[in-house]
Amino acid sequence: MVLRKKENYSLMPIEKILSPLSIFNSKIIKLIYWTSHYYFESQGVIIKNILPNISQKKWRELTIPLNTEKEVKSSIAITQKNREYYENLSKKNFEKLLKNCLKKEKQCLILYPEIAKLDYALQNLNSDLKEKSVTFHSDIKKDQAWKNWKQILNRKALIVFATRQGVFLPFQNLNLIIIQDESSLAHKSWDQHPKYNAKHVALKLSELHNAKIVFNDPTPSFESYLNIKQKKYRLKGFRIQKNKKLHIIDMGQMINSKMNFSYISPRLKNEIEKIIKSKGEILLFQNRRGLATYIFCKDCGYYYSCPNCSFSLVYDKVSDKLVCHWCGHKETPPKACRRCQSKNIKYSGHGTQKVLEEISTLFPKTKIAIFDYDNVPTTNDRLKMRNDFIESKEAGIMIATSIILSIPKINFNLSAVLNYDLLVNFPDYQTNERILRLIRRLEDTTERLYLQSYNIEDSLLLNLVRGEISNIYRRELMLRQDLYYPPYWHFVTLKFSHKNEVVVKKEAKKLYHLIITVWAFKDFHTIRLFKESFA
Repeated sequence: MVLRKKENYSLMPIEKILSPLSIFNSKIIKLIYWTSHYYFESQGVIIKNILPNISQKKWRELTIPLNTEKEVKSSIAITQKNREYYENLSKKNFEKLLKNCLKKEKQCLILYPEIAKLDYALQNLNSDLKEKSVTFHSDIKKDQAWKNWKQILNRKALIVFATRQGVFLPFQNLNLIIIQDESSLAHKSWDQHPKYNAKHVALKLSELHNAKIVFNDPTPSFESYLNIKQKKYRLKGFRIQKNKKLHIIDMGQMINSKMNFSYISPRLKNEIEKIIKSKGEILLFQNRRGLATYIFCKDCGYYYSCPNCSFSLVYDKVSDKLVCHWCGHKETPPKACRRCQSKNIKYSGHGTQKVLEEISTLFPKTKIAIFDYDNVPTTNDRLKMRNDFIESKEAGIMIATSIILSIPKINFNLSAVLNYDLLVNFPDYQTNERILRLIRRLEDTTERLYLQSYNIEDSLLLNLVRGEISNIYRRELMLRQDLYYPPYWHFVTLKFSHKNEVVVKKEAKKLYHLIITVWAFKDFHTIRLFKESFA
């Protein structure tokens, strides 16, 4: 949050007009205005983000055909007919929706959370539909993006495959929006401005165009599940099936029997050996990269964290560096503690490289691949490793982090979450929702899924294994309602930062007491204010 005591500045004058054409119609202007107010983002930042980054010459050469269609001022009644939810939108029904759009000569937007899944879907699309489709995402070249943007503006492109920025494309006659993998966090822009959730912006976009919106996801977000229950979304073939693929492995038995620590329990090792003998494929899920996920001094307790963002530094064996996986900071591993100069430095934690060391020892003749951001940083890298893994006729083990969910699925004979407890012990109210989504997707790619845990009485774990998914939704939604969490309430966080901690605390407390004073004279019974906290 930025507070200015004085606003002593003036705007620069407009030097020249690049194009006299009206690029934005009233609908997209309303969408920009709504997004700005809903997410507290600058309208200028939004406009800069959604306009193609091209030369002034190309703007001057832009032509737009006359729009003969009269713009209808709509008072839209949002009903179930406008909003549908599928557990599994089949290819047949998907293409049927697109063909209906083409018959009406209307535009259709299909949003994907990841580029790899978008490209895969487009490659497998009916050839007639593919010819009438364009794509829009960060990996396409600047000239191609400009060409596609113009086709959408001029209504020559009727089917648009896009990632989250697609909601701001200059549609003229939008009739249908399809949001694939609705619950994916990748639909949300969180690391750069403007920050927004494409799913919510798409709902507003559908309202402005009076367009139908279709959600497709086998595991609805808790927000969508509530909307389904409240009859705001029309359910189309959504069903929760009892689960018979999931199995719990009690890692506590290894402690009780005083066995040496291992990422692979004796039971899982036996199951992996069986699959290797039959030349099957195996997925081992470990959602941490690197060799050691935290480094500290055993004498004084000094903990090595990133100087930029305070996140734990991870030791990467390949580069022999301490790396911050949040901001990219790198530094040389310490030979002595920077606080007490002790040489008793401990490398601890469980990353993919650490798992690789053990797996290579246990199964030395088996092909092993690591699927994490360090090894496959780009979309092309991920698709290449996926294809190589599928085409290989040998038995194979893939050690993967959560980016395995960003590609079209690979069918495994056996999968295992090596440390389920690592997923649970995360301080976020959305933790259980993310675990549910992860486990359900891993389950969808494998014949058998093993969950290794030291706490086999965990209620979420037991509900997952028993297939009682509706119990998870009900319990979590009740808890969120009691604690004033989304989707029942909205969060607004006011963050203060300064090089001087005293200044931060003083200003935060000042604003808190100011808000309390103002609210004392107004009726704000629908708003709750939490006292300031400091990290």
